[in-house]
Amino acid sequence: MSSEQELLTKWRSLSQEKQEEVLDFVEFLGLKNSANQVPLGEHLQQIRTIIVTSGKHLLYKV
Repeated sequence: MSSEQELLTKWRSLSQEKQEEVLDFVEFLGLKNSANQVPLGEHLQQIRTIIVTSGKHLLYKV
């Protein structure tokens, strides 16, 4: 079984919540990998987009 097939098999056995965690982690790895290749402003914009897309608020009232 290839790594891709193994990953897909394991992915399918996870709950929806855990699948979303895996996607978040993969996205984090992609950002981490590209951090040295992307200008800081663009990197910050990517992080902002991830936060907004997740439904979380950028600023919290304390």
